[in-house]
Amino acid sequence: MGHDVILPTLERLGVDAPGDVSVDKVATRWFAAFSAAVRDSDVTAVTALFTDDGNWKDILALTWDLRTLVGKEAVTRMLDARLVPSAMTDLRLRHDALQEPTLRRPWGQGTGIAYLVPLPRGEWKA
Repeated sequence: MGHDVILPTLERLGVDAPGDVSVDKVATRWFAAFSAAVRDSDVTAVTALFTDDGNWKDILALTWDLRTLVGKEAVTRMLDARLVPSAMTDLRLRHDALQEPTLRRPWGQGTGIAYLVPLPRGEWKA
């Protein structure tokens, strides 16, 4: 019924603690790729931005339900079914402190949070 939670520790990710990291640059680069993939309804490109065991917590945004999808396969299945019908547009990364990214849908707007982790070769994924 439940899932074992495996935290993405640096050791498990196979990386050392990142040195001089620009959080703004990392977030901007990741969010630009995410926004483009959503705009193009490209599920493969969206899920490429997630680790294999990444999670998507959907709180009414795509499924009109409260659910947590665990792992890239589960996220892919949900996006295959719900990305296009959700009609997300106008995704924006907020740069002011403590502001979540925003999105717009035909029936309202919402916010989202992405927790990114470092990977080898300087990649960052959710």
